[in-house]
Amino acid sequence: MHISVPDCEELTETKGGRGGQPLKYVSFNVHVNGTYHCSARFSTLGQLHEKLKREFGQGCLEKFPTKQFFYLKPEQCTE
Repeated sequence: MHISVPDCEELTETKGGRGGQPLKYVSFNVHVNGTYHCSARFSTLGQLHEKLKREFGQGCLEKFPTKQFFYLKPEQCTE
């Protein structure tokens, strides 16, 4: 099984933003065996990574990237 995150997109959440302001975030498109499977936020992918490490051991996965403290546009994410 091959899992990849080939692209991402910027989305805006209109409800539940801080102070009633729209909240922008990046959604990563997850593909399994070359076919689109779902979109997920960075935090969700981090949680999945931790679960996989617990299930299969530390050595089976590469280190999960850190979240950037500055905003990147979707084009910059792919670079």
